[in-house]
Amino acid sequence: MLDFIISSYNMLVKFLLLAIVFVIGFSYKKYYSISSINYILLYIFHFSIAFFSWYLSSVSDNDAQYYFLNAEKATSWSSLFGFSSKAISFINYPFVNYLKFDFQLLFLVFSVVAFFGFLLLNKAAKRMLDGMKMKVLGIKFINIMIFLPSFHLWVSPIGKDSLIFFLQMWLLNLFFDFKKNKIKIFFIFLMVLFIRPYLVAYWLAAYILAVFLTNKKMIINAFLYSIIAALVFIIVKLYFQFDVFEYLSNRVKFISRYVDYRGDTGFFIDPLEYNLIYKMFLYIFGPTIFGASGFFQQFIALENILLLAIFVYGFLMFKIKYLKNNLLVITMCIYVLISWIIGSYMLYNFGISSRQKFLIIPFMFILMIYFHKQKILNKKA
Repeated sequence: MLDFIISSYNMLVKFLLLAIVFVIGFSYKKYYSISSINYILLYIFHFSIAFFSWYLSSVSDNDAQYYFLNAEKATSWSSLFGFSSKAISFINYPFVNYLKFDFQLLFLVFSVVAFFGFLLLNKAAKRMLDGMKMKVLGIKFINIMIFLPSFHLWVSPIGKDSLIFFLQMWLLNLFFDFKKNKIKIFFIFLMVLFIRPYLVAYWLAAYILAVFLTNKKMIINAFLYSIIAALVFIIVKLYFQFDVFEYLSNRVKFISRYVDYRGDTGFFIDPLEYNLIYKMFLYIFGPTIFGASGFFQQFIALENILLLAIFVYGFLMFKIKYLKNNLLVITMCIYVLISWIIGSYMLYNFGISSRQKFLIIPFMFILMIYFHKQKILNKKA
Protein backbone atom coordinates (compact mmCIF):
# COMPACT_ATOMS: atom_id res chain seq x y z
CA MET A 1 0.00 0.00 0.00
CA LEU A 2 2.81 2.40 0.93
CA ASP A 3 4.60 1.70 -2.36
CA PHE A 4 1.39 2.51 -4.27
CA ILE A 5 0.99 5.82 -2.40
CA ILE A 6 4.62 6.83 -3.07
CA SER A 7 4.28 5.83 -6.73
CA SER A 8 1.07 7.84 -7.12
CA TYR A 9 2.66 10.79 -5.33
CA ASN A 10 5.64 10.72 -7.71
CA MET A 11 3.38 10.55 -10.75
CA LEU A 12 1.34 13.53 -9.55
CA VAL A 13 4.49 15.59 -8.85
CA LYS A 14 5.83 14.82 -12.35
CA PHE A 15 2.71 16.16 -14.03
CA LEU A 16 2.58 19.20 -11.74
CA LEU A 17 6.27 19.96 -12.31
CA LEU A 18 5.91 19.75 -16.09
CA ALA A 19 2.83 21.98 -16.00
CA ILE A 20 4.40 24.56 -13.66
CA VAL A 21 7.59 24.70 -15.74
CA PHE A 22 5.59 25.26 -18.93
CA VAL A 23 3.50 28.05 -17.40
CA ILE A 24 6.46 29.84 -15.76
CA GLY A 25 8.65 29.57 -18.85
CA PHE A 26 5.87 30.72 -21.16
CA SER A 27 5.00 33.69 -18.95
CA TYR A 28 8.66 34.79 -19.06
CA LYS A 29 9.20 34.14 -22.79
CA LYS A 30 9.89 37.85 -23.40
CA TYR A 31 12.59 37.77 -20.74
CA TYR A 32 14.20 34.80 -22.52
CA SER A 33 13.71 36.52 -25.92
CA ILE A 34 11.92 33.52 -27.39
CA SER A 35 8.77 33.45 -29.52
CA SER A 36 5.68 31.53 -28.42
CA ILE A 37 6.01 28.91 -31.15
CA ASN A 38 9.72 28.38 -30.48
CA TYR A 39 9.06 28.09 -26.77
CA ILE A 40 6.39 25.42 -27.26
CA LEU A 41 8.57 23.53 -29.75
CA LEU A 42 11.59 23.73 -27.44
CA TYR A 43 9.52 22.51 -24.49
CA ILE A 44 8.16 19.50 -26.41
CA PHE A 45 11.53 18.77 -28.05
CA HIS A 46 13.57 18.99 -24.85
CA PHE A 47 11.35 16.90 -22.59
CA SER A 48 10.74 14.27 -25.29
CA ILE A 49 14.51 13.77 -25.59
CA ALA A 50 14.87 13.96 -21.80
CA PHE A 51 12.37 11.10 -21.50
CA PHE A 52 14.39 9.09 -24.04
CA SER A 53 17.56 9.91 -22.09
CA TRP A 54 15.86 8.68 -18.89
CA TYR A 55 14.96 5.42 -20.65
CA LEU A 56 18.57 4.89 -21.73
CA SER A 57 19.77 5.63 -18.20
CA SER A 58 17.24 3.28 -16.63
CA VAL A 59 18.30 0.22 -18.66
CA SER A 60 22.07 0.48 -18.14
CA ASP A 61 24.61 1.27 -15.45
CA ASN A 62 25.60 4.93 -15.66
CA ASP A 63 26.42 8.06 -13.68
CA ALA A 64 22.75 9.08 -13.30
CA GLN A 65 21.94 5.84 -11.48
CA TYR A 66 25.08 6.13 -9.38
CA TYR A 67 24.15 9.62 -8.16
CA PHE A 68 20.63 8.48 -7.29
CA LEU A 69 21.66 5.28 -5.49
CA ASN A 70 24.54 6.97 -3.70
CA ALA A 71 22.13 9.51 -2.21
CA GLU A 72 19.56 6.81 -1.41
CA LYS A 73 22.06 4.60 0.46
CA ALA A 74 23.87 7.39 2.33
CA THR A 75 23.74 7.19 6.12
CA SER A 76 23.31 10.95 6.49
CA TRP A 77 23.09 14.12 4.41
CA SER A 78 26.30 15.57 5.88
CA SER A 79 28.28 12.46 4.89
CA LEU A 80 27.83 13.42 1.22
CA PHE A 81 29.11 16.98 1.53
CA GLY A 82 32.07 17.58 -0.78
CA PHE A 83 33.18 18.48 -4.25
CA SER A 84 32.48 17.09 -7.71
CA SER A 85 30.53 13.80 -7.63
CA LYS A 86 29.88 14.09 -3.89
CA ALA A 87 28.28 17.49 -4.48
CA ILE A 88 25.69 15.94 -6.83
CA SER A 89 24.84 13.21 -4.33
CA PHE A 90 24.62 15.89 -1.63
CA ILE A 91 22.12 17.86 -3.75
CA ASN A 92 20.13 14.69 -4.46
CA TYR A 93 19.87 13.53 -0.84
CA PRO A 94 16.86 15.65 0.30
CA PHE A 95 14.94 14.90 -2.91
CA VAL A 96 15.49 11.15 -2.56
CA ASN A 97 15.21 10.70 1.21
CA TYR A 98 12.96 13.54 2.41
CA LEU A 99 10.73 14.16 -0.61
CA LYS A 100 10.84 10.48 -1.71
CA PHE A 101 11.46 11.27 -5.36
CA ASP A 102 11.96 8.21 -7.54
CA PHE A 103 14.65 7.96 -10.23
CA GLN A 104 12.42 9.27 -13.02
CA LEU A 105 11.22 12.29 -11.03
CA LEU A 106 14.73 13.24 -9.96
CA PHE A 107 15.82 12.86 -13.59
CA LEU A 108 13.02 15.24 -14.55
CA VAL A 109 14.23 17.81 -12.01
CA PHE A 110 17.67 17.87 -13.62
CA SER A 111 16.08 18.02 -17.07
CA VAL A 112 14.09 21.07 -15.96
CA VAL A 113 17.32 22.77 -14.91
CA ALA A 114 18.79 22.02 -18.36
CA PHE A 115 15.63 23.36 -20.05
CA PHE A 116 16.11 26.75 -18.42
CA GLY A 117 19.74 26.57 -19.52
CA PHE A 118 18.53 26.44 -23.13
CA LEU A 119 16.25 29.41 -22.53
CA LEU A 120 19.21 31.36 -21.14
CA LEU A 121 21.33 30.34 -24.14
CA ASN A 122 18.60 31.66 -26.44
CA LYS A 123 18.50 34.92 -24.46
CA ALA A 124 22.30 35.36 -24.69
CA ALA A 125 22.29 34.64 -28.44
CA LYS A 126 19.52 37.18 -29.07
CA ARG A 127 21.34 39.75 -26.99
CA MET A 128 24.57 39.18 -28.91
CA LEU A 129 22.77 39.43 -32.27
CA ASP A 130 21.19 42.70 -31.14
CA GLY A 131 18.38 42.57 -33.69
CA MET A 132 20.50 41.24 -36.57
CA LYS A 133 19.66 38.07 -38.48
CA MET A 134 21.96 35.08 -38.92
CA LYS A 135 21.37 31.99 -41.02
CA VAL A 136 23.57 28.94 -41.61
CA LEU A 137 22.69 26.50 -44.40
CA GLY A 138 19.50 28.52 -44.89
CA ILE A 139 18.31 27.93 -41.31
CA LYS A 140 18.15 30.47 -38.48
CA PHE A 141 21.32 29.87 -36.51
CA ILE A 142 19.61 30.17 -33.12
CA ASN A 143 17.20 27.37 -34.11
CA ILE A 144 20.12 25.11 -35.03
CA MET A 145 21.77 26.00 -31.74
CA ILE A 146 18.88 25.17 -29.41
CA PHE A 147 17.45 22.20 -31.34
CA LEU A 148 20.49 19.92 -31.61
CA PRO A 149 19.17 16.51 -30.42
CA SER A 150 22.34 15.20 -28.77
CA PHE A 151 22.80 18.55 -26.98
CA HIS A 152 19.54 17.90 -25.12
CA LEU A 153 20.34 14.22 -24.69
CA TRP A 154 23.64 14.80 -22.89
CA VAL A 155 22.68 17.71 -20.61
CA SER A 156 19.37 16.23 -19.38
CA PRO A 157 20.45 13.38 -17.03
CA ILE A 158 21.05 13.48 -13.29
CA GLY A 159 24.60 14.71 -12.90
CA LYS A 160 27.08 17.55 -13.17
CA ASP A 161 26.46 18.40 -16.83
CA SER A 162 22.89 19.70 -16.49
CA LEU A 163 23.79 21.92 -13.53
CA ILE A 164 27.01 23.23 -15.09
CA PHE A 165 25.24 23.95 -18.37
CA PHE A 166 22.57 25.99 -16.57
CA LEU A 167 25.07 27.83 -14.35
CA GLN A 168 27.35 28.69 -17.28
CA MET A 169 24.45 30.00 -19.35
CA TRP A 170 23.39 32.09 -16.36
CA LEU A 171 26.97 33.39 -16.07
CA LEU A 172 27.04 34.15 -19.79
CA ASN A 173 24.02 36.43 -19.45
CA LEU A 174 25.44 38.10 -16.36
CA PHE A 175 28.76 38.73 -18.14
CA PHE A 176 27.01 41.23 -20.44
CA ASP A 177 26.64 43.54 -17.42
CA PHE A 178 29.71 42.41 -15.52
CA LYS A 179 30.07 45.46 -13.26
CA LYS A 180 26.44 45.29 -12.12
CA ASN A 181 26.49 41.53 -11.52
CA LYS A 182 29.81 40.95 -9.74
CA ILE A 183 28.20 39.59 -6.57
CA LYS A 184 25.91 37.21 -8.49
CA ILE A 185 28.83 36.04 -10.62
CA PHE A 186 30.91 35.37 -7.50
CA PHE A 187 28.22 33.18 -5.91
CA ILE A 188 27.58 31.28 -9.14
CA PHE A 189 31.30 30.54 -9.39
CA LEU A 190 31.12 29.22 -5.81
CA MET A 191 28.43 26.76 -6.96
CA VAL A 192 30.51 25.79 -9.99
CA LEU A 193 33.49 25.29 -7.66
CA PHE A 194 31.65 22.55 -5.77
CA ILE A 195 30.43 20.79 -8.92
CA ARG A 196 33.43 21.09 -11.27
CA PRO A 197 36.32 22.85 -9.46
CA TYR A 198 38.68 22.87 -12.45
CA LEU A 199 36.23 25.01 -14.49
CA VAL A 200 36.68 27.86 -12.03
CA ALA A 201 40.45 27.60 -12.59
CA TYR A 202 39.89 27.68 -16.37
CA TRP A 203 37.66 30.77 -16.13
CA LEU A 204 40.07 32.53 -13.77
CA ALA A 205 43.04 31.81 -16.05
CA ALA A 206 41.04 32.95 -19.09
CA TYR A 207 39.97 36.19 -17.41
CA ILE A 208 43.48 37.05 -16.19
CA LEU A 209 44.96 36.40 -19.63
CA ALA A 210 42.19 38.46 -21.26
CA VAL A 211 42.88 41.39 -18.91
CA PHE A 212 46.57 41.26 -19.80
CA LEU A 213 45.79 41.16 -23.52
CA THR A 214 43.34 44.07 -23.40
CA ASN A 215 45.43 46.36 -21.21
CA LYS A 216 48.97 47.18 -22.30
CA LYS A 217 49.78 48.52 -18.83
CA MET A 218 49.24 45.01 -17.50
CA ILE A 219 52.12 43.51 -19.50
CA ILE A 220 54.55 44.19 -16.64
CA ASN A 221 52.12 42.59 -14.21
CA ALA A 222 51.76 39.63 -16.58
CA PHE A 223 55.52 39.17 -16.45
CA LEU A 224 55.48 39.33 -12.65
CA TYR A 225 52.57 36.87 -12.42
CA SER A 226 54.44 34.52 -14.76
CA ILE A 227 57.44 34.61 -12.42
CA ILE A 228 55.17 33.93 -9.42
CA ALA A 229 53.49 31.04 -11.27
CA ALA A 230 56.89 29.58 -12.18
CA LEU A 231 58.02 29.84 -8.54
CA VAL A 232 54.81 28.14 -7.34
CA PHE A 233 55.38 25.36 -9.88
CA ILE A 234 58.98 24.87 -8.71
CA ILE A 235 58.00 24.86 -5.01
CA VAL A 236 55.20 22.36 -5.62
CA LYS A 237 57.56 20.15 -7.62
CA LEU A 238 60.43 20.26 -5.10
CA TYR A 239 58.55 20.39 -1.78
CA PHE A 240 55.46 18.32 -2.56
CA GLN A 241 57.18 16.13 -5.16
CA PHE A 242 54.38 16.83 -7.63
CA ASP A 243 55.01 17.58 -11.30
CA VAL A 244 51.83 18.56 -13.15
CA PHE A 245 53.28 17.63 -16.55
CA GLU A 246 54.46 14.27 -15.27
CA TYR A 247 51.03 13.74 -13.72
CA LEU A 248 49.28 14.45 -17.02
CA SER A 249 51.67 12.15 -18.87
CA ASN A 250 51.14 9.33 -16.36
CA ARG A 251 47.40 9.91 -16.46
CA VAL A 252 47.29 9.48 -20.24
CA LYS A 253 49.43 6.32 -19.97
CA PHE A 254 47.00 4.94 -17.37
CA ILE A 255 44.05 5.74 -19.63
CA SER A 256 45.82 4.02 -22.52
CA ARG A 257 46.19 0.84 -20.44
CA TYR A 258 42.54 1.10 -19.38
CA VAL A 259 41.40 1.39 -23.00
CA ASP A 260 43.54 -1.59 -23.92
CA TYR A 261 41.89 -3.54 -21.08
CA ARG A 262 38.37 -2.56 -22.19
CA GLY A 263 39.08 -3.60 -25.76
CA ASP A 264 37.62 -2.15 -28.96
CA THR A 265 34.05 -1.25 -27.98
CA GLY A 266 33.68 1.65 -30.39
CA PHE A 267 33.35 4.30 -27.68
CA PHE A 268 36.96 4.06 -26.49
CA ILE A 269 40.13 5.31 -28.18
CA ASP A 270 43.77 5.07 -27.08
CA PRO A 271 44.99 8.64 -26.33
CA LEU A 272 48.59 7.65 -27.02
CA GLU A 273 47.82 6.71 -30.62
CA TYR A 274 46.84 10.23 -31.73
CA ASN A 275 48.43 13.67 -31.64
CA LEU A 276 46.79 16.57 -29.84
CA ILE A 277 45.48 18.30 -32.98
CA TYR A 278 43.63 15.19 -34.14
CA LYS A 279 42.28 14.58 -30.63
CA MET A 280 40.99 18.17 -30.60
CA PHE A 281 39.13 17.39 -33.80
CA LEU A 282 37.71 14.17 -32.36
CA TYR A 283 36.75 15.88 -29.10
CA ILE A 284 34.24 18.12 -30.90
CA PHE A 285 33.48 16.14 -34.05
CA GLY A 286 33.96 12.53 -32.95
CA PRO A 287 32.88 9.89 -33.57
CA THR A 288 33.19 10.44 -37.30
CA ILE A 289 30.89 8.80 -39.83
CA PHE A 290 33.77 6.50 -40.81
CA GLY A 291 34.50 5.29 -37.29
CA ALA A 292 30.98 5.16 -35.85
CA SER A 293 29.59 1.77 -34.91
CA GLY A 294 25.90 1.15 -34.26
CA PHE A 295 22.87 3.36 -34.87
CA PHE A 296 23.44 5.63 -31.87
CA GLN A 297 27.02 6.53 -32.82
CA GLN A 298 26.06 6.91 -36.48
CA PHE A 299 23.34 9.40 -35.55
CA ILE A 300 25.82 11.41 -33.45
CA ALA A 301 28.32 11.23 -36.34
CA LEU A 302 25.74 12.72 -38.72
CA GLU A 303 25.07 15.53 -36.27
CA ASN A 304 28.83 16.07 -36.00
CA ILE A 305 28.94 16.68 -39.77
CA LEU A 306 26.45 19.52 -39.25
CA LEU A 307 28.60 20.86 -36.39
CA LEU A 308 31.68 20.70 -38.60
CA ALA A 309 29.93 22.67 -41.36
CA ILE A 310 28.82 25.28 -38.81
CA PHE A 311 32.29 25.70 -37.32
CA VAL A 312 33.97 25.91 -40.73
CA TYR A 313 31.52 28.74 -41.51
CA GLY A 314 32.38 30.37 -38.19
CA PHE A 315 36.13 29.97 -38.72
CA LEU A 316 35.90 31.68 -42.11
CA MET A 317 34.26 34.71 -40.43
CA PHE A 318 36.94 35.06 -37.76
CA LYS A 319 39.37 37.97 -37.91
CA ILE A 320 41.67 39.13 -35.13
CA LYS A 321 40.51 42.72 -35.58
CA TYR A 322 36.98 41.68 -34.56
CA LEU A 323 38.18 41.14 -30.99
CA LYS A 324 38.74 44.90 -30.56
CA ASN A 325 40.00 44.56 -26.97
CA ASN A 326 36.58 43.12 -26.01
CA LEU A 327 37.24 41.61 -22.58
CA LEU A 328 34.19 39.33 -22.58
CA VAL A 329 34.85 37.92 -26.06
CA ILE A 330 38.57 37.39 -25.45
CA THR A 331 37.83 35.71 -22.10
CA MET A 332 35.39 33.33 -23.80
CA CYS A 333 37.90 32.58 -26.57
CA ILE A 334 40.62 31.71 -24.07
CA TYR A 335 38.23 29.69 -21.88
CA VAL A 336 37.11 27.65 -24.90
CA LEU A 337 40.73 26.99 -25.91
CA ILE A 338 41.81 25.96 -22.40
CA SER A 339 38.82 23.62 -21.95
CA TRP A 340 39.18 22.22 -25.47
CA ILE A 341 42.93 21.55 -25.26
CA ILE A 342 42.89 19.95 -21.81
CA GLY A 343 39.76 17.91 -22.55
CA SER A 344 41.25 16.72 -25.84
CA TYR A 345 44.57 15.80 -24.23
CA MET A 346 42.74 13.39 -21.88
CA LEU A 347 40.32 12.13 -24.55
CA TYR A 348 39.67 8.39 -24.47
CA ASN A 349 35.90 7.96 -24.44
CA PHE A 350 33.43 9.43 -26.97
CA GLY A 351 30.61 9.17 -24.43
CA ILE A 352 32.44 11.50 -22.04
CA SER A 353 33.62 13.89 -24.76
CA SER A 354 30.10 14.02 -26.26
CA ARG A 355 28.84 15.28 -22.88
CA GLN A 356 31.70 17.60 -22.06
CA LYS A 357 31.91 19.28 -25.46
CA PHE A 358 28.42 20.70 -24.98
CA LEU A 359 29.75 22.69 -22.02
CA ILE A 360 32.01 24.71 -24.36
CA ILE A 361 30.06 24.55 -27.64
CA PRO A 362 27.48 27.13 -26.42
CA PHE A 363 30.32 29.63 -26.02
CA MET A 364 31.59 28.74 -29.49
CA PHE A 365 28.08 29.45 -30.82
CA ILE A 366 27.97 32.83 -29.06
CA LEU A 367 31.43 33.72 -30.43
CA MET A 368 30.26 32.81 -33.95
CA ILE A 369 27.29 35.15 -33.53
CA TYR A 370 29.64 37.91 -32.37
CA PHE A 371 31.97 37.45 -35.37
CA HIS A 372 28.94 37.40 -37.70
CA LYS A 373 27.73 40.69 -36.22
CA GLN A 374 31.18 42.27 -36.52
CA LYS A 375 31.40 41.17 -40.17
CA ILE A 376 28.08 42.87 -40.96
CA LEU A 377 29.05 46.03 -39.04
CA ASN A 378 32.37 46.21 -40.92
CA LYS A 379 30.56 45.95 -44.25
CA LYS A 380 28.28 48.83 -43.30
CA ALA A 381 31.18 50.98 -42.11
